[in-house]
Amino acid sequence: MGVESRQDLGGALDWMVGPTSIVRAVRTILNAPGEPRLFSVASVPNSLTSIAGAEMAGHTGAMAETWEQAAASAIGECVERYCCAVQPPNLLTAPARQLGEGALLVDDFELFDERQYAHPQFPFARHTEDLPMTWVPAARIRDGEPRFVPACLVYIPYVPRLVEHSDMVALSVSSGQACHSDADLALLSGLYEVIERDAFMLTWVRRLPPTRLNYRDDPVVGPWFDRYFADSSLTFDVFRLRSDIAVPSVLCVARGIHHQGPFACVGASCRLDESEAVRKAIVEAAQGAVWVRDLIDTKPHWEHGPDYANVRDFEDHVRLYGDPGMLEHLDFLYVDEWDGLAPAPDVTGLRAQREQVLDCLEAVGLQALVVDITTRDVADAGLVVLRVLIPGSVQLYSVHGLPNFGARRYHTVPPRLGFDADIHRSYNPVPHPFP
Repeated sequence: MGVESRQDLGGALDWMVGPTSIVRAVRTILNAPGEPRLFSVASVPNSLTSIAGAEMAGHTGAMAETWEQAAASAIGECVERYCCAVQPPNLLTAPARQLGEGALLVDDFELFDERQYAHPQFPFARHTEDLPMTWVPAARIRDGEPRFVPACLVYIPYVPRLVEHSDMVALSVSSGQACHSDADLALLSGLYEVIERDAFMLTWVRRLPPTRLNYRDDPVVGPWFDRYFADSSLTFDVFRLRSDIAVPSVLCVARGIHHQGPFACVGASCRLDESEAVRKAIVEAAQGAVWVRDLIDTKPHWEHGPDYANVRDFEDHVRLYGDPGMLEHLDFLYVDEWDGLAPAPDVTGLRAQREQVLDCLEAVGLQALVVDITTRDVADAGLVVLRVLIPGSVQLYSVHGLPNFGARRYHTVPPRLGFDADIHRSYNPVPHPFP
């Protein structure tokens, strides 16, 4: 969200927060001893059942250097999820064959492989050109060319419209959602998030060792870290993720100690300026530490089941790495290769940055789409909410037993980056730690 000061935030809060608005309450989370000198804020949504037919998915909160920034981000995340939950009543329903080449099948997004579809317990039907589907209009970002994408890939939670839920052919997560008063910034943020998660999932599922970053000696990040994190009881390890997309994606692993033992959590970010990505990933990891500590306290006896079958949402993924016995599964990230941060590129202006990101995607054969999911009330407040989709990119998933293993990039990118060993051709059986 484009809210930077307490004065600016006041008007936004007047409209967005209250018993009949999107956000029921904004709560400041007090720092525990040893936590970073940052502000942590949670936004509590009102019930959406009567409006959307289902409750808003996930938790909404933020951490930032000022309370205003944290509150604005927490509210913005809640607004994103509100727009993503409220499905317009006039969505188009038709088989793809009637819509022509502009209609994208689920196979175009490469979510599932043939072995998954062949499994007798696989929950989704194959999306064919003749299967009736509910559609959302989208546009190719580069040239505005119109497209149609299945509504179940856009709205969360998706409430099926058709008989026997035939238009529910996949699960979606919130990757690529962005809310801001500046549409260009929202679009760029959505692009960054999808690229970040593509890089993370390639790293995790194919166990690609990243490059560890010596951020403490960086002239920009080092002093910033000392100001907010130097006395923290947490440790922060930052890695440059391997990818063929030439936009830096970084992962931060934060580690701490709870009375039940050591824990870990992660944050990630993607930016053209790697120093910006590092700072954002560190803050995301610090926010995750607040969450995992709370989950250890509120679910002290939680244990993963056989084959991790009870890891079904992102809260489960976070709680999983509150178990000291899980931390060994992060060891493949820690290799001996170190590097300094890459210099910031000489690209100014949001549109120039967007064009460079699109160039990097197209260089590896990917094209990005955008869906405007802004509701009328949110638009009246001067905000825009967008959903960026990149067909063929590797998707983050929350249900461990229902992974998205259909992306060809799982097979093409590791050898392209020089990883040919058997371990990089197999799927990591351990759930990821992504929140």
